[in-house]
Amino acid sequence: MNIQVQEIPSEGLHLSYEMSPLVWNSEEKGHSLLESAQIVLDVLKHGEGEVYISGTLSTRVQGECSRCTEALSLPILSRFHLDYVPSPDKFSAGEVALSSDALDLNYYEGDEINVDEEIRGQCLLAVPMHSLCQADCQGLCPQCGVDLNKGSCQCRSEPVDLRWAALEKFKYKENNAKSKT
Repeated sequence: MNIQVQEIPSEGLHLSYEMSPLVWNSEEKGHSLLESAQIVLDVLKHGEGEVYISGTLSTRVQGECSRCTEALSLPILSRFHLDYVPSPDKFSAGEVALSSDALDLNYYEGDEINVDEEIRGQCLLAVPMHSLCQADCQGLCPQCGVDLNKGSCQCRSEPVDLRWAALEKFKYKENNAKSKT
Protein backbone atom coordinates (compact mmCIF):
# COMPACT_ATOMS: atom_id res chain seq x y z
CA MET A 1 0.00 0.00 0.00
CA ASN A 2 1.29 3.41 -0.96
CA ILE A 3 0.39 6.47 1.10
CA GLN A 4 0.68 9.88 -0.56
CA VAL A 5 2.09 12.18 2.13
CA GLN A 6 0.69 15.38 0.58
CA GLU A 7 -2.82 13.89 0.54
CA ILE A 8 -2.95 13.23 4.30
CA PRO A 9 -5.47 15.74 5.76
CA SER A 10 -4.86 17.45 9.10
CA GLU A 11 -7.37 15.13 10.81
CA GLY A 12 -5.49 12.10 9.43
CA LEU A 13 -6.54 9.08 7.41
CA HIS A 14 -8.22 5.84 8.39
CA LEU A 15 -7.37 3.11 5.88
CA SER A 16 -8.38 -0.53 5.64
CA TYR A 17 -7.07 -2.99 3.09
CA GLU A 18 -6.22 -6.63 2.53
CA MET A 19 -2.87 -8.14 1.61
CA SER A 20 -3.45 -11.13 -0.62
CA PRO A 21 -1.77 -14.43 0.26
CA LEU A 22 -0.53 -14.52 -3.35
CA VAL A 23 1.41 -11.28 -2.86
CA TRP A 24 2.74 -12.35 0.53
CA ASN A 25 3.58 -15.95 -0.35
CA SER A 26 5.46 -14.98 -3.49
CA GLU A 27 7.91 -12.90 -1.44
CA GLU A 28 8.08 -14.63 1.93
CA LYS A 29 9.72 -18.03 2.36
CA GLY A 30 9.03 -20.22 5.37
CA HIS A 31 5.65 -18.82 6.39
CA SER A 32 2.61 -18.58 4.19
CA LEU A 33 -0.66 -16.79 4.78
CA LEU A 34 -3.71 -19.05 4.87
CA GLU A 35 -6.06 -16.11 4.31
CA SER A 36 -5.81 -12.49 3.30
CA ALA A 37 -4.23 -10.27 5.94
CA GLN A 38 -6.69 -7.64 7.21
CA ILE A 39 -4.83 -4.38 7.80
CA VAL A 40 -6.23 -1.24 9.42
CA LEU A 41 -4.11 1.92 9.54
CA ASP A 42 -4.56 5.31 11.22
CA VAL A 43 -2.23 7.81 9.56
CA LEU A 44 -1.35 11.25 10.96
CA LYS A 45 0.97 13.87 9.51
CA HIS A 46 2.87 16.20 11.80
CA GLY A 47 5.40 18.94 11.25
CA GLU A 48 7.70 18.86 8.24
CA GLY A 49 6.66 15.58 6.67
CA GLU A 50 6.66 13.43 9.81
CA VAL A 51 4.09 10.65 9.44
CA TYR A 52 2.84 8.49 12.30
CA ILE A 53 1.06 5.24 11.51
CA SER A 54 -0.77 3.10 14.06
CA GLY A 55 -2.21 -0.12 12.81
CA THR A 56 -3.45 -3.63 13.37
CA LEU A 57 -2.93 -6.72 11.30
CA SER A 58 -4.92 -9.93 11.58
CA THR A 59 -4.52 -13.12 9.59
CA ARG A 60 -3.72 -16.83 9.86
CA VAL A 61 -0.26 -18.15 9.06
CA GLN A 62 0.72 -21.72 8.24
CA GLY A 63 3.28 -23.04 10.70
CA GLU A 64 4.42 -26.28 12.21
CA CYS A 65 4.66 -27.69 15.71
CA SER A 66 8.14 -27.21 17.16
CA ARG A 67 8.10 -30.70 18.69
CA CYS A 68 6.34 -33.02 16.21
CA THR A 69 6.41 -30.93 12.98
CA GLU A 70 2.64 -31.28 12.55
CA ALA A 71 1.22 -28.56 10.27
CA LEU A 72 -0.90 -26.02 12.10
CA SER A 73 -2.70 -22.75 11.57
CA LEU A 74 -1.50 -19.85 13.72
CA PRO A 75 -3.81 -16.89 14.34
CA ILE A 76 -1.92 -13.60 14.18
CA LEU A 77 -3.12 -10.32 15.68
CA SER A 78 -0.49 -7.60 15.77
CA ARG A 79 -0.73 -3.98 16.83
CA PHE A 80 2.08 -1.76 15.64
CA HIS A 81 3.26 1.82 15.41
CA LEU A 82 5.50 3.17 12.64
CA ASP A 83 7.17 6.58 12.45
CA TYR A 84 8.28 7.94 9.07
CA VAL A 85 10.37 11.02 8.35
CA PRO A 86 11.73 12.37 5.07
CA SER A 87 15.10 10.90 4.20
CA PRO A 88 17.89 13.45 4.80
CA ASP A 89 20.23 14.12 1.89
CA LYS A 90 23.26 13.23 3.99
CA PHE A 91 22.25 9.52 4.00
CA SER A 92 23.07 9.20 0.33
CA ALA A 93 26.75 10.05 1.00
CA GLY A 94 27.63 6.69 2.63
CA GLU A 95 27.79 5.49 6.21
CA VAL A 96 26.26 7.70 8.89
CA ALA A 97 26.18 7.21 12.66
CA LEU A 98 22.60 7.09 13.96
CA SER A 99 21.39 8.06 17.40
CA SER A 100 19.29 5.58 19.37
CA ASP A 101 16.16 7.65 18.58
CA ALA A 102 16.88 7.48 14.86
CA LEU A 103 16.89 3.67 14.95
CA ASP A 104 13.13 3.66 15.57
CA LEU A 105 12.42 5.80 12.51
CA ASN A 106 11.63 4.76 8.97
CA TYR A 107 12.71 7.03 6.14
CA TYR A 108 10.93 7.78 2.91
CA GLU A 109 11.92 9.64 -0.23
CA GLY A 110 9.66 11.77 -2.37
CA ASP A 111 5.99 12.10 -1.51
CA GLU A 112 5.08 8.44 -1.15
CA ILE A 113 5.39 5.88 1.65
CA ASN A 114 5.13 2.18 0.85
CA VAL A 115 4.24 0.36 4.08
CA ASP A 116 4.05 -3.21 2.73
CA GLU A 117 7.57 -4.25 3.80
CA GLU A 118 7.11 -2.91 7.32
CA ILE A 119 3.75 -4.68 7.61
CA ARG A 120 5.30 -7.97 6.47
CA GLY A 121 7.94 -7.46 9.14
CA GLN A 122 5.30 -6.82 11.80
CA CYS A 123 3.51 -10.03 10.83
CA LEU A 124 6.73 -12.05 11.03
CA LEU A 125 7.49 -10.58 14.45
CA ALA A 126 4.04 -11.72 15.64
CA VAL A 127 4.65 -15.36 14.63
CA PRO A 128 5.66 -17.32 17.74
CA MET A 129 9.18 -18.76 17.65
CA HIS A 130 8.01 -22.08 19.09
CA SER A 131 4.46 -23.18 18.29
CA LEU A 132 2.86 -26.31 19.69
CA CYS A 133 0.00 -28.32 18.21
CA GLN A 134 -1.17 -29.02 21.77
CA ALA A 135 0.19 -28.06 25.18
CA ASP A 136 1.23 -31.62 26.03
CA CYS A 137 2.77 -32.50 22.65
CA GLN A 138 5.16 -35.44 23.08
CA GLY A 139 7.18 -34.65 19.95
CA LEU A 140 9.16 -37.13 17.89
CA CYS A 141 11.28 -40.04 19.10
CA PRO A 142 14.88 -38.82 18.79
CA GLN A 143 15.99 -42.25 17.58
CA CYS A 144 13.39 -43.46 15.07
CA GLY A 145 11.34 -40.31 14.41
CA VAL A 146 7.92 -41.76 15.33
CA ASP A 147 5.33 -39.16 16.34
CA LEU A 148 4.87 -40.00 20.03
CA ASN A 149 1.43 -38.31 20.05
CA LYS A 150 0.12 -41.03 17.74
CA GLY A 151 1.74 -43.99 19.42
CA SER A 152 4.82 -45.31 21.12
CA CYS A 153 7.91 -46.80 19.56
CA GLN A 154 10.10 -49.78 20.40
CA CYS A 155 13.29 -47.80 20.88
CA ARG A 156 15.26 -48.45 24.02
CA SER A 157 16.18 -45.43 26.04
CA GLU A 158 19.92 -45.07 26.13
CA PRO A 159 21.69 -44.74 29.46
CA VAL A 160 22.35 -41.16 30.52
CA ASP A 161 25.89 -39.93 30.03
CA LEU A 162 27.40 -39.76 33.51
CA ARG A 163 28.47 -36.17 32.92
CA TRP A 164 24.76 -35.21 32.73
CA ALA A 165 23.52 -37.45 35.55
CA ALA A 166 23.65 -34.65 38.13
CA LEU A 167 21.02 -32.74 36.15
CA GLU A 168 18.47 -35.54 36.66
CA LYS A 169 18.22 -34.51 40.33
CA PHE A 170 17.12 -31.02 39.31
CA LYS A 171 14.47 -32.41 36.99
CA TYR A 172 12.94 -34.53 39.74
CA LYS A 173 13.11 -31.71 42.30
CA GLU A 174 11.33 -29.37 39.88
CA ASN A 175 8.59 -31.91 39.13
CA ASN A 176 8.04 -32.60 42.84
CA ALA A 177 7.84 -28.88 43.63
CA LYS A 178 5.22 -28.37 40.91
CA SER A 179 3.10 -31.29 42.10
CA LYS A 180 3.01 -29.92 45.68
CA THR A 181 1.61 -26.54 44.58
